[in-house]
Amino acid sequence: MITFRKATMDDADILLAWKNEEDTRKNSIVTQDIITRENHLSWLKECLSDSNRELNIILLDEAPVGDVRLDKGNEIEISIRLDRKYRGKGLATAVIGMFPAPLIAKIVTRNLASMRVFISNGFKPYEYVQGKVAYYIFRK
Repeated sequence: MITFRKATMDDADILLAWKNEEDTRKNSIVTQDIITRENHLSWLKECLSDSNRELNIILLDEAPVGDVRLDKGNEIEISIRLDRKYRGKGLATAVIGMFPAPLIAKIVTRNLASMRVFISNGFKPYEYVQGKVAYYIFRK
């Protein structure tokens, strides 16, 4: 069974491990560099205190398997990250489907697996952004 709980500072180590996983870094819009513990702790503290951001740990049968973040602005942006052991099993599709529209997602152009997951949940690409890293914005 998939459930969620709010992330806390106690989740710092597992969140950092997920963020620094090679495929996760490769598909990041912000940085492909390894994130230091010091920078991560600073980001996490800020993230948890931001009333426009919700960071949840994804639990599968009560075991942490990833995180899902909602950034609330003019639109709500969803971002999901799974432990590499749980990828390719339909978990991301199920998790994303648990959040109601309207939502947007930003996906690096080479991340075809994420594109398929979001498209299967009714998201459609509506904007291409060419920056340091090229990505699509999908909307549902």
